[in-house]
Amino acid sequence: MPYDDAFKSKSAAQPRPHAAALEDRKRLSLSGVEEVGSFDEREIVLRTSLGGLTVEGEGLSISRLDVEAGNVEVQGHVSALRYDEPEAGGRGRLFGLFH
Repeated sequence: MPYDDAFKSKSAAQPRPHAAALEDRKRLSLSGVEEVGSFDEREIVLRTSLGGLTVEGEGLSISRLDVEAGNVEVQGHVSALRYDEPEAGGRGRLFGLFH
């Protein structure tokens, strides 16, 4: 199969379902994660199948990362989840889910 056809097949695939489950604001389980952009103990920046996601808090760490399945588990005190919603023109807008 030519390279262009292989690329089209991969890009045409359905995105992974994305879900977030937070337990006691101490453990966050995520699915549909495509990439970990950056992380430190106060902020973790991810790209999910539904767009960018920033996890904010204190003492954050990635306790489990399964790149193949797209699963990430975060531990620490989670204070906010912010999704980057693409707008027309490629600019993003942040939505705070909770504080």
